[in-house]
Formats: sequence, structure tokens, C-alpha cells
Amino acid sequence: MKLRRPAVIISSALALTFGIGWLVDSIVAARVEMRIAQEIEAVTPVESNPRIYVGGFPYLLALSTHKVPAITSESLDVRIPGLGLVNLRTEADRVTLSNEQLLNGNIEGAKAKALSHYMRLDGVALGSFLNITDLDISHPSDISPTSTSASEAQLTGTPPNFTEPVVAEVKLRIKGSTISIEPTSVRGAPPGREEEALNAFSWTVDSTELPLGGRATSINCNGGSIYISSEISNVTLSYKDFAPLLRENQEES
Repeated sequence: MKLRRPAVIISSALALTFGIGWLVDSIVAARVEMRIAQEIEAVTPVESNPRIYVGGFPYLLALSTHKVPAITSESLDVRIPGLGLVNLRTEADRVTLSNEQLLNGNIEGAKAKALSHYMRLDGVALGSFLNITDLDISHPSDISPTSTSASEAQLTGTPPNFTEPVVAEVKLRIKGSTISIEPTSVRGAPPGREEEALNAFSWTVDSTELPLGGRATSINCNGGSIYISSEISNVTLSYKDFAPLLRENQEES
């Protein structure tokens, strides 16, 4: 038993050192994330309460590499004037930061390989655009939780002046700056009202009118929601890049 005591002491010391290191690393990362969140809220023209995640563990390892894999901001149920409630996420990938920035959370002027904006439309959000209050969104052919994204979707809901839900198969398309949801077929519409039902599930919008920071580059259906995103490469970051964006020349209502 006496021969084992040094090993136990060494193991305990290593565990304590690791624990202290993990605690310090977590505290520094949390403070950085809190600073970023506060700065984003300060430049955001709408209430957003962003959740910030700075990638990489251990975080302090970045002091030797000056890079973090990603900085992500997510805001749920953001009320955008003219749009209503939407869910927004911004992600900066492969961000280069100085040691000072890594420790104080000041990301102004940092370089990122890519900056992506995502807007997620669930049934409530898209339903508000279509004036279909019971709208449900699903994958057109695979309703399992592990289904892959698709450029088509199945929409189910009760259009205005209808008394029963209608099922519509739609295509999700981008042409230039225009995003469109184009119905291709409907089921469950009363006889003679198929065309009316098709039109009820149609939606077109200029993506530059959306809080995406520019033209949309992708639209797909995944997990019961429709995702619209934009991406630009080689960006000098600002806190405003992570804030929910109002449309150009748009004022708060």
C-alpha cells in the first residue's frame, strides 16, 4: 500500500491541475463570449439577446495559434420590422485574433475566412408570410430526424378562405437575388379550387430585403424548417456583422 501512495499523489495532482486548467479556460472563454454578446447588443437596432459560442477547446490554446475555428451568434424569435419573428444565426469561420483580442473579446478588425448568415423559417414564421396560421413544414420524402437537406419541401396548412388543410409540394429556388417558394402540386383542395390552393403556398421575396447581409446563396428544407443563407469570403469582422440586420433604409416601427 505504501508503494502506491506516490502514484496516488501524482494522479491526484494531475487531476487537480487539469481541473484548475479547465476551470480557468472555461472562465476566460465565457468572459470573451459575454463581452461579444454585450457589444453585439449595443449595436443591434432590435432586441435579440444573442447566444455566443467561440469554438475551440481548450480555448487558451489559441494563444499559440492565434486562430479559433468559429465564432457563432444565434438569436431566436427576433422581431424584424416588416418581417415578424425570425430565427437568425451568424457564423464566422477560421477567425484570426491577436492575443489581446483572444483575452478581452474585442473582435473588431479580426480576419475571418468566411462569414455566413442564416435565417430559419419554421412553420409559424413562414406561415405569417403566407397568412396560413397552422402551417407545417416537412421534408418532401424523409420525415426522419436524420433526413438530409432538400431543395423541395412539403407544406401543410389551411389557406385563407379554406376550411380544411391542404398539402402542397413546393420547390425552393434562388434566381439572382430573388428567393421563391414555387408550389408544384396540391392535395386535399376542394374540387375546382386547386389553382387557388397553389397560389396560397407561393412566396417570392428579394433576398436583399432579408436580414442576411446581402444576396442569399442557399435555400433548403431541413428538420421541419426552411433555411436561407448567404456567405462571403475573407472578411474583416465587426460586431455589426453578428447583429440581426435591418433591411437597407428600413426604420424600426
